[in-house]
Amino acid sequence: MRDGQELDERIAAYVLGTLPAAERAEVEALLARSAEAQALLAEYQALFGALGALAPHRAAPSGAAERFRARLAAESAAAKPRRRFSIRVALAAAALLALAIGALLLLAPRQDEIAALLNDPRALRIELAPQGALTGAVRLIALPDSDQGVLIADLPQPAPEQQYQLWFILSETDIRSGGVLEGTQPLRVRVPDPSRAYTLGLTLEPRGGSPQPSSAPLFIGNLPPLRP
Repeated sequence: MRDGQELDERIAAYVLGTLPAAERAEVEALLARSAEAQALLAEYQALFGALGALAPHRAAPSGAAERFRARLAAESAAAKPRRRFSIRVALAAAALLALAIGALLLLAPRQDEIAALLNDPRALRIELAPQGALTGAVRLIALPDSDQGVLIADLPQPAPEQQYQLWFILSETDIRSGGVLEGTQPLRVRVPDPSRAYTLGLTLEPRGGSPQPSSAPLFIGNLPPLRP
């Protein structure tokens, strides 16, 4: 193999299974003795594995593999020399794009559930009152006969190392976290025991949240029992 660019292309084609038998044997012989080739193999296997895990599995049309090999061979013969890292950069970008699409697909049902809860005519809307100079609005929307709720907040952006955190308060010794707010995104919450009434508190905590409040509440409200 003449140079690094050709090595990249051969290893990528080897992982895809598009090399002719003779070239495949040549690559396997190189892999047996070259640490660089082994590292490239692991890199491409990881990249293609990430893409394959997100792509839907469908049977290929008849003859698709043969047509792909022929096209790859023709394009490789006509291709001009390129920078060595071009294939890896393109594959890494494709993997990141696939992961981003997968994340959006996972988040879509969650956003739909939040929208459905916010638009439910049965929902209770509990306003939390400010306890100091901080301006803004905080509201918990909760469904009766369930433990589901959404916290909506319009507040000043905290420092990067801090987050607003919701608390369900039964007593001074029984305070449970309802989660931390991420920017302006609604916070999906689960009421610990829907048959009980809670005082709701919102504090400013270190990023990631605290096991118990570390400061006085900025907002306070009252949540009635959601279940008899």
